[in-house]
Amino acid sequence: MARKQKFDYFKAFVKISDYAVQYADELVRFLESKYDAEKQIGMLDQGEVLDRLLSMHRIEEDSDQITHDITDHLSTEFIAPIEREDILALCDELDTVVDELDDVLQRIYMYNLPFITSEVMEMAHIVHKSTLALHSACEKFTHFKKSKSIKSYIVEVNSCEDEGDKVYIKSVHNIFKRAQEGEFEQPFIPIGLHGALSALEECCDACEAAGDIMVTVRLKNS
Repeated sequence: MARKQKFDYFKAFVKISDYAVQYADELVRFLESKYDAEKQIGMLDQGEVLDRLLSMHRIEEDSDQITHDITDHLSTEFIAPIEREDILALCDELDTVVDELDDVLQRIYMYNLPFITSEVMEMAHIVHKSTLALHSACEKFTHFKKSKSIKSYIVEVNSCEDEGDKVYIKSVHNIFKRAQEGEFEQPFIPIGLHGALSALEECCDACEAAGDIMVTVRLKNS
């Protein structure tokens, strides 16, 4: 009888992080296609936003399926390659990255935002960088005991989180300052922009949290 092949948790982590990169790629491309760098504004058609949200949501669903596969196998396997709590925590944080990316367009649609600003574009690019670094870290995490480069990718993720925090604070301040000065005609616009920025900032946080779990696993097994 052929031996049943073991589930590869490390490949599953890489796959979820790849979905995060895919989503970030599509999100940035969509926002850039609407953004006028000279005018520093991107006009949006909400019908198109909804269509794009529905089409991109498949990535989030694919990510969810991988997390289900991880938990299903973890509940039946006697021996796991690393501590079960760490597997679940890393799985959850990686999936949260995709969830928060999905939340960006959701908030833009729910608040019926007629445009995006330079602040949203800046945060989206930071998140994109963070997902790329996280994906590389996940690829190296497969051989976390021997890999010498994983640390540099996790440092890059942390740097993106620091940069994201600074941009987020500055951006939210600027948006509400402009609102107080009467720049926005509708009062919901700054709230919606804040919502989109918050989702992007939380994505950076989730990337950093995932990196922290990898660091913890390396320390436990050193």
